[in-house]
Amino acid sequence: MTTTDRPWRLGDEIATVETVVYETIRDRIVRGLEPGTVLALAPIADELGVSTMPVRAALARLKAERLVIQSPRRGSTVAVATRNDLEEIQAVRSGLEGYAARLGVSQIDDEIVERMARVLKRIESKSRKLSTGTHVDAFLSAEYQLHDELFAASGRQELLDLIRVYRRRAERYVRLALRSECQGFATDVDLQKDLFSAAVNRDGARAEHAIRSILQWTIDFCHPLLSE
Repeated sequence: MTTTDRPWRLGDEIATVETVVYETIRDRIVRGLEPGTVLALAPIADELGVSTMPVRAALARLKAERLVIQSPRRGSTVAVATRNDLEEIQAVRSGLEGYAARLGVSQIDDEIVERMARVLKRIESKSRKLSTGTHVDAFLSAEYQLHDELFAASGRQELLDLIRVYRRRAERYVRLALRSECQGFATDVDLQKDLFSAAVNRDGARAEHAIRSILQWTIDFCHPLLSE
């Protein structure tokens, strides 16, 4: 395929490369790249087969998400995960997702409940196999799908978009909790069941409480693992 055959303009191509670089670096960070790790422009560019321009742009985006810090002496490094950051993110999510859960419960039908029931079975199955990154991915995907079935019923697209933005910001912390395989993990699964039960019974207040409790679980478990 020649350049003129491509279905995108040059500007679109640059944006696509930048996004791929951004997602690649971000994925490494949220999956446990050590805080303080230096993110040098040239080595990353060489590894990914790109110029330093999209790497620089990607690091700027990651700085805005508090995943990267930049200093004159060290350049870009992986930011430390902190309690304050987690608590702030979860506070915003609690308001957004609690509201979406309450609205969604009032709008769901039996078909949505049936889909949620199938997803809940996957959550229970995946929760027994969290020893590898692949199973963590599968569990997290199932948990988000369960919640999204309920949130989408609210019909509030802007609300759903905001939820996804802050969900991504919390991913680093959620993965930290899931990787640690704590004995209290069963509590998280029980809370997912409680959310489903609230949906079955069309109980908006209980659904909101369940979502808030799920988010608080991540704070409670991660808190002793994080710095201030």
